[in-house]
Amino acid sequence: MASIGEFVSKVKKKMPLEALLFFMYHIWISVIGLTMIVVIGTGIQYGLHTYTLVMTLGLFVLFFVPITAIGQNIVRNMKDARRVWCCIPLLIVGIIQTMAAIIGHAKVMVYETHPDSLIYALMFPIQRFAQIAIDPIIEDVFDMGFPYNQLPLIIFYIIFLPLSLFIYLLPSIGYDRMKVTKEMKLIAVLPLLCIAIPIIIQTIKMSLGLIDEIMIKFFWFEISSNILRMGFLLMPILGILYIKHHNKLMRVHAEES
Repeated sequence: MASIGEFVSKVKKKMPLEALLFFMYHIWISVIGLTMIVVIGTGIQYGLHTYTLVMTLGLFVLFFVPITAIGQNIVRNMKDARRVWCCIPLLIVGIIQTMAAIIGHAKVMVYETHPDSLIYALMFPIQRFAQIAIDPIIEDVFDMGFPYNQLPLIIFYIIFLPLSLFIYLLPSIGYDRMKVTKEMKLIAVLPLLCIAIPIIIQTIKMSLGLIDEIMIKFFWFEISSNILRMGFLLMPILGILYIKHHNKLMRVHAEES
């Protein structure tokens, strides 16, 4: 246990654990993708259920690490109300992201594993709960119909997620706008580019007559799809910027001390 604690401490010095929030889906897709490639490519089935169970437990631990780190930051600074309030937006976003990742993984496991397996038995209640209690609420509240059905995802990943990270970093610079780092500026600007670039490209295509009458019906759908694709690339970039910001401040504090 001591060695695990030492390892975590060393990792935290190089990378804040909250940054994992921005790599969560990419890690999940990589693990699932590599597993499918190995199974399909080699045809190996022996020990697959055990591996799937271990993989799921490992991913679930990974999913909870960022919000646990944010929660610990809140607990450490309970006497500083402004600092706590700066943590709340990222905590809310992190909880939503974690729930979405767990439910998504549960659905994949239920659909891809054998009904008699242990992992199916563990994931089925989560999948059913999401199907009965969560999915209907999401459909009723956030279903905006074609072609705007992707707008809630855009608001969450392109606006709320970067904004909550920017707010979370404000205490690290003492709320002084003169101390805003280059990384924080990029965190604020890159989401705007993710929205602007697809709109500009689609507008240019329309002005050049490259979009016919049939494609015009999918004008906003194409824009929102491209924004989400850029948002998928944006998330790890935000994580890297957060890590660079953290390490830069650590060096500054070390030099001052």
